[in-house]
Amino acid sequence: MFFFLFIYFLSCKGGKQGRELSGQVYEDEQAEHIKIQKEEKRKSVELAGLEDEEKCYSGSVTECIKLAQMYERGGDFAKAIRMYDAACILSDWRSCALLSGIYANGFWGVQRGKSSFRASVEYSRRSMEIMKDVDQINAFMCERGFSGGCFFLALKIKDKMKNAKGENGRGLKSDMAGEVAKNTDTDDDKDTEIDDYKKILEKAFEFARRECSEGAPVGCVILGVMYSYGEGVTKDEDKALDFFRMGCDLDYASACYQLGGRLMSVKKKEAIRYLKKACELGEHNACFALWEEFRDKKYLKEACLAGVSDRACQEVFEEFRTPQTQDKM
Repeated sequence: MFFFLFIYFLSCKGGKQGRELSGQVYEDEQAEHIKIQKEEKRKSVELAGLEDEEKCYSGSVTECIKLAQMYERGGDFAKAIRMYDAACILSDWRSCALLSGIYANGFWGVQRGKSSFRASVEYSRRSMEIMKDVDQINAFMCERGFSGGCFFLALKIKDKMKNAKGENGRGLKSDMAGEVAKNTDTDDDKDTEIDDYKKILEKAFEFARRECSEGAPVGCVILGVMYSYGEGVTKDEDKALDFFRMGCDLDYASACYQLGGRLMSVKKKEAIRYLKKACELGEHNACFALWEEFRDKKYLKEACLAGVSDRACQEVFEEFRTPQTQDKM
């Protein structure tokens, strides 16, 4: 009896100290319980994955995707990347596109730099080789929350409306607009089409702002482009440059290239510095621009080695062939 009275005294009459002690014990127990649950979930995810990975590597793209999604939900991003990569190899364009976005932004623990930029380019290329319809890829990426997918999808819809207006004086209702903007209206009125376009552009801005604020450089580049051209926002070249700088500071090659190109006519030395950084990070266009500026073969080689510039490789061939021809003459 005395014991219970003592406990009562601690919790009630003992007041603050007793209640704090009791509360702390409860919080510690809850934290430990949550920790155990997380560990059990991790183990179950791992066991399930080990059982199915063999099916994935045996050629089942369905198993690869299922495992990738399971690892993604469980927060094991290294394994998720591995499974999405296997699915990409097995010709799942969605997996390729997703990995392109992951590597470009440095999500899931990916280290940004030259190798991640080139991996992003390669995954993007692979996705387009499998799925020829780029609009479908952009719609998928927009649904996954990537600003670039929404932005380029919006531009395509705008371009289609413009072309249709030029052909018959009316806009063109886009199926993709309905898919992403969740618009169920079947009326192909011009106002509805413009509204769809604006909704997707708003998504692009929202996603880009979130990405950039969280250190994902593609979002910074999208914001830069939007402000540079006044797409969905009031045109502001100073803001555009600021966002490109932010992307470049995050070691994203395309951001450095965009910045260098825009500064070339006003601050050439600074522009060259950004172009050099872009080239070092794997942006072949920057390397080619530097070659055109300095005629230094090392930049031409870099552009060619990036594997995406046929013109650069042709120039390399011409550069090395010409001296030999002249010697023979």
